[in-house]
Amino acid sequence: MKATAAVPLLILTVLLVAGCADENGTGAEGVETFLVEKGNMEITLTEAGTLQARNRVDIRSKVKAQILSLIEEGTLVKAGDILAELDKESVQDDIERLEDNVIQLTADLKNARTDLEIQIATNDSDIEGADLKLKFSRLGLERYVEGDAKLELRDLELKLDEARDKWEKMPKLLEEGFVTVVDAEKNKLAFESAQLKLENYKKYTYPMTLEQKQSDVTEAKRELKRVKARAEARFEAKTAVVRQKERQFETAVGKLEEEKERLQNLTIVAPQDGIVIYGGRRDRWGNVEDEIKVGSTAYPGRTLIELPDLSRMDVKLQVHQADVRKLRKGLPALVTFPDKSAGKQKGTVTEIGSVAQSTSWRDPVKRFDVTVQLDDRVEGFRAGVTVEVQIDLGDLEDVIYLPLQAVSSTGSGFSVFVQEDRQVKRRRVSLGRSNEQFVQVLDGLKVGEKVLLTNPELVSEDDGGEEAASGRKSGGRPPNGRPGGGSGRSGKGGKGGRPGGK
Repeated sequence: MKATAAVPLLILTVLLVAGCADENGTGAEGVETFLVEKGNMEITLTEAGTLQARNRVDIRSKVKAQILSLIEEGTLVKAGDILAELDKESVQDDIERLEDNVIQLTADLKNARTDLEIQIATNDSDIEGADLKLKFSRLGLERYVEGDAKLELRDLELKLDEARDKWEKMPKLLEEGFVTVVDAEKNKLAFESAQLKLENYKKYTYPMTLEQKQSDVTEAKRELKRVKARAEARFEAKTAVVRQKERQFETAVGKLEEEKERLQNLTIVAPQDGIVIYGGRRDRWGNVEDEIKVGSTAYPGRTLIELPDLSRMDVKLQVHQADVRKLRKGLPALVTFPDKSAGKQKGTVTEIGSVAQSTSWRDPVKRFDVTVQLDDRVEGFRAGVTVEVQIDLGDLEDVIYLPLQAVSSTGSGFSVFVQEDRQVKRRRVSLGRSNEQFVQVLDGLKVGEKVLLTNPELVSEDDGGEEAASGRKSGGRPPNGRPGGGSGRSGKGGKGGRPGGK
């Protein structure tokens, strides 16, 4: 039986303690007590968080030009959609001029460059490619013989051993009823399949692959000799004038390509799916100084549009400095959305901030940024939506626990008030982890002892003792009968301390 199925019994009984005291005890009247038990504690941390896009692209202009058209802000776009068009008139004029120049240079160089430009490049490329092919074929043969073949053989042997081990255990498991006949047959088939794969590898796969790789090396050697012979036969010298003309031609082509690229940059398209948010510089108060709109000027490097992808979302949390040490990357989380139709989404803690921050100057408490990555896609929600995140910190099994309200903070630790016969005595305790309602007791109490849920010294000082006692009757049995049954914030205490802060 799983440990989480063992629901602890919380016995909460009201004892009217007749005023009794001695040198070791303190009298109390009408104070609730808690019967110490062992059970399971579910430890979670629940915080509010904000949805944010996991992937966001800032689209910047690469040229200075006037904005002629602009997609409406808030539009959902797909990758490749046109977002903006910038003025192209001057760039198109430059391209026409450069194209005329290239045509003229092409005619001047046509005869000279046919043998020089094409053949030299082809010779070098062919020789380099043939030589590289030979090297790769040799390395491929060596890697297969010394590495891949051995690894494949070892892997098949390990799989056979694992299948054999499972199959040998099947009769006993089947006899004891832990598995079905179908399970046993499946394991038998897995064992026979592993045997067959190993035999096929040794008999066919390895010899065939080895012969093929050896043949590849031989053919690569022959091809390298043929390529070098062709390159030497076709090589011809060219004059210095031809080289000079070639440089002029390449310069003109380079300028033309730059202008064509510039023309392409004047049509701005979405690199990914997302929602359109206008950019622009902002002042220290967050106000936009340079509004992005039709007719305004786009400058190189300045963000025109922010494009977050809302199909993949994360949740940003701010966790109390006393709780952040309980977290680690990889912890599972459950995210609840304000729209009930979205249900609950699973997530994982992926980032934990290393520097504490204050949320405002009015709040001196430091908090750490924590990121929870949603496992699945989320549709219909935008960045900035507030959600509730419950991080699973793990369960404590078969532990002694108390309601948090039963624990008093002292200058050097924590204590509780224990009912012994007709006396109430203060006793120091050592505490472990906690949730919103309960705290683990490491030392100082035993199962079956009765602990007061309220400090009797505070009750005796209150003239309305009965009213004071009734005002402290919180923290009994949680709705699902388990200590810390789900919504706890891992034992956040008040000014008196934080029991179970481990």
